[in-house]
Amino acid sequence: TGDALVIDNCGYPGGTPVPSVTGGTFVSTNASPIASYTSEATGKVLGGFVSDGTFNKEIARFLCEKDLTSTPDGNGMYIIAPIPYVASINGVRYEFLSDAVAAVPANGTETTIVLLRDAVGNGIKVLEGQNLILDFNTHSYNIDKTAEVSAAELTGFRLYENAKVTLKNGTLSTTSIFVADLIQNYADLTLVDMTLDGSKSPKLGYVISNITGRCDVLGNTSILAKKGKIAFDLCASSYYPAGVIINIDTTGTITGSIDYEL
Repeated sequence: TGDALVIDNCGYPGGTPVPSVTGGTFVSTNASPIASYTSEATGKVLGGFVSDGTFNKEIARFLCEKDLTSTPDGNGMYIIAPIPYVASINGVRYEFLSDAVAAVPANGTETTIVLLRDAVGNGIKVLEGQNLILDFNTHSYNIDKTAEVSAAELTGFRLYENAKVTLKNGTLSTTSIFVADLIQNYADLTLVDMTLDGSKSPKLGYVISNITGRCDVLGNTSILAKKGKIAFDLCASSYYPAGVIINIDTTGTITGSIDYEL
């Protein structure tokens, strides 16, 4: 019982050599099968040494070798597998799309985010001054949580004023009961060879809600709303006197109504 494996430098100068765990099955009654201790005298962190193995509980990320993590195997155990990175910017990889978007500078510098695989994750917020190209790279991204703007605004991708956003070459969708707008657009938005699919969502009212700014629908882009729901709207409001510009030049399909709201 207790720890299956304990690594402790016991405060000795120089610490304990970092071991390498490359296989085997480890069963523990503690929170983690492996306990790792660090000497304050040496400052040596005993971590990053597990590269393989099967464990009855999750292994802390810092104990795994770089780019590896413990992952449920579907049979009640955990195995060591590559971190499922979702996106990259200039070779820097991110586990969550929202983290990649947050890394885009807000000074207008154009930054390309590349989706690395089909993924499910949170919505995103693109803030004022950010200028990003999100290249889906033929992959799909399904939103299972909102961008958490507020409880009243259940938005998947929220694009703020004075931001510039291009979405291209893939599929954006949601099946979440919490997302009311797939995209809420206040920005300069360009869609190229995209499928925006709101047809499978029980909640979604708008695929794109255009409040102000601009929306260009180009290439082979499809906007798919569920029957009785709205593909996109143009929201005329005294709060945004500049209005909104919509440019449709696509060979794709638009299903759902188009609303002009006063």
